[in-house]
Amino acid sequence: MKALSVRQPWAWAILRAGKTIENRTRGTSHRGLLLIHSSRSMAATAEQHQIEDLAHPLRIPPFGRPAEDTALKFGAIIGAVTLDRVHTCDGSCSPWAWPGAMHWVLSAPVVLTDHIEVPGRLGVWDVPADIADRVRKAMPR
Repeated sequence: MKALSVRQPWAWAILRAGKTIENRTRGTSHRGLLLIHSSRSMAATAEQHQIEDLAHPLRIPPFGRPAEDTALKFGAIIGAVTLDRVHTCDGSCSPWAWPGAMHWVLSAPVVLTDHIEVPGRLGVWDVPADIADRVRKAMPR
C-alpha cells in the first residue's frame, strides 16, 4: 500500500469536503489506492482561509466537525482515496486546483473507522506490512 502525507485541514477536505485535487510540485507514476496520512502540522493560515472559502459553498463547515472525527486527527493514516491521474492546467479544472501545480486527481474518499498513528514521510511512501494490515481492518465495510 502507498500513502501520502497531507497537512490539515487539507487531509480533512480530501476525505470530507469534496477536495478532488491535491496540488503538488511533482507528479507521480502511482495510480490506484492511496492512503491519506494527516501530517502533524497545520497548513499556513492563508491556506486555511482558502479551504474555508471553498468548503462554505458546499455547506460543509471545515472546523465544525466533532473532535472525534477520524478525519481531523494529526500524525495518522485517516483514510484512503483513488488516485486517478495527474495533470497540469491553469487552475480552471477545479476550484481546488492551483495554477502551476501538478494536480493529482482524487476520487472515492473513504474515512477509516479508526485512525492509525504512524510517522509520515515526504512524497508517496510505502506503508509497512503491519500497518497495511491495520488499515485493512479499519476500512469501513
